[in-house]
Order: sequence, then C-alpha cells, then structure tokens
Amino acid sequence: MRSFKVYVTGPYEAGNSRALRKNRSRLELVCRRVIIAGHVPICPVLMCGEWRDPRIPRDITWWVRRIYKPIMEDCKIFCMMPMPAGVRSERVKLERAAWREVGDGRFIMSEVIVDYLLNMNVERVLGS
Repeated sequence: MRSFKVYVTGPYEAGNSRALRKNRSRLELVCRRVIIAGHVPICPVLMCGEWRDPRIPRDITWWVRRIYKPIMEDCKIFCMMPMPAGVRSERVKLERAAWREVGDGRFIMSEVIVDYLLNMNVERVLGS
C-alpha cells in the first residue's frame, strides 16, 4: 500500500490548561490513528502551537498563509476533528479555506479517518 501525508487539524486553543491538554490529546490520538492506517499525519498546530517567540508573528492569518498552507500542499487528505458545540476557531476556519484553495475541498472527519484510509481508492486520492 502506498502511503501519503494526511493534514490533521481541530480544536487546540482552550480557556484553561486542562482543556488544552484534552484538545492536544485528541489531536495526538487522530495522528496515531493515521499512522496505524499506514499513512503520515501532519498536524502543524501540534508541532508549533506552544511557540512563544517575539520574532514570530502571533497573527493566525499569517500562520495559516505562511506556514500551514504550504504544508497542506504536500498533503492528500484533510482530516478535521469536529468543533464542540458553540465553539468557534478562526484558525480552523482559515485552514478549511486554505484547503479549499490547495486541496480537493473534501474534509474527512476524524471519527471516520481510519475507515476512510483503509477502504479508499488510493489511485483516486493520489490522482494516479
């Protein structure tokens, strides 16, 4: 089976440290599921969500355009964790818009990612 990169995103930011740990754990679980299915998870928010460097802009639009979107260009699937009821994330909104520009516009929800990856038509996804 041919493997490829899966962009993973979802809620990360939180109002307290307990909620932040929960969101981080949920994203990590999705990434592990992608690995178990034989593919490579790419989750930029896990890679650099905690950076505190005054030389790097904090503006989320900058992050999505300059960092996340170029990463998306190497991914074949966009996997998204659902947002909790009533929660909004400007980052996730911008990531979805960026994926519509560079990807195929389809969003695979995290609950079904393993089934999707194990049962998909790889040639169709990879454009072969």
